[in-house]
Amino acid sequence: VAAVVAETEKAAEAAARLIVVEYEDLPVVTDAAAAMQAGSPLVHPELGDSNICVHDRIRKGDIEAGFAKADVIVESEYFTPVQEHAYLQPEAGLAYVDEEGLVTIKAGGQWTHTDRAQVAHALGLPEEQVRVIYPAIGGAFGGREDMSVQIVLGLAAWKLKRPVKIIWSRRESILGHGKRHPMRLRAKWGATKDGKLVAGESEIIADGGAYMYTTNKVLGNSTITSSGPYFIPNVKTDVYGVYTNNIPSAAFRGFGAPQALFMAEMQMSKLAEKLGMDPVEFRWRNALREGDTLNVGTPVPGPASVVQVIEAARDKFGWPDTRPPSPVTCPLSPVTPRGRGFACGFKNVGFSFGYQENSWARVELHGKDEIERAVAWHAGAEVGQGT
Repeated sequence: VAAVVAETEKAAEAAARLIVVEYEDLPVVTDAAAAMQAGSPLVHPELGDSNICVHDRIRKGDIEAGFAKADVIVESEYFTPVQEHAYLQPEAGLAYVDEEGLVTIKAGGQWTHTDRAQVAHALGLPEEQVRVIYPAIGGAFGGREDMSVQIVLGLAAWKLKRPVKIIWSRRESILGHGKRHPMRLRAKWGATKDGKLVAGESEIIADGGAYMYTTNKVLGNSTITSSGPYFIPNVKTDVYGVYTNNIPSAAFRGFGAPQALFMAEMQMSKLAEKLGMDPVEFRWRNALREGDTLNVGTPVPGPASVVQVIEAARDKFGWPDTRPPSPVTCPLSPVTPRGRGFACGFKNVGFSFGYQENSWARVELHGKDEIERAVAWHAGAEVGQGT
């Protein structure tokens, strides 16, 4: 609504308290499933007549024929919540116009060129007039991939032609930055009595919040991982990203995979229980092997290690463990039992779905008779602890 820039933090806070905003009450939508319905208030009417901003779909094999072969079918609905990053360092940055007239922004981030493009777009400047510098930062985990302080810093520095600094409080960080996508996940999976998956139907509705951020990329991962690391010959999957009036959802460690894998693992455990089969054995029988195809139809390259990982974890864990669950000492409840479980997941490397995944680097070698110095140029971002 407004930005206040002052010589001191105290003066800025005092000025901000003097701002009076008049709001027009408009219809809001805070539930993603409701936002999908016809007649729902539109968050971005300029984009069309629907709040659906992403729809990824998979159709593999014949889903009805697959369910016809199933001896057991499990239908379930799951919900995963919004989640805050809460990294140690809240968002902060410094911006100034350098001697060449470049709007220069120093702030934590993970995608330098994307940040530059968004700042330039917001300020109405060509990209070559904006420079983004990433210092060492206190953690990222995906949370620095989206906008926070960069645009307002660039705007203030460009308008005032003076250096500008901003540091968000923890409260401001929680209110202002993207979260993990909350999702509603529906699944209908079927298996034969000998423990082979034959059909998997899934629908995922993700709350994208008020702006796109990285919803389109995150949901690509959710789509790919929605069948878990298992071979299912017949798959039907629909994944929706939906605009609401909530805080925007964004990149978060796991990048859309944890929610989908939670659904997949719950389905696997329920099917194993319904079949009366050991849950680890059931996972082992259906684990992706070299030559199988993913739910999107891509062949699994060798060596596929899911089977070996399951076997190693099973053996190290001593599964099946026939001992009864043992109590553990807990100051809040001295009779809290210790459970034992087994879950399996996987995650792609890269974005998938056609997004840019390549990278470049340049190395300069300096010296006369021998190499005295090497300089490496790359666009990688330091996102905490030297990574």
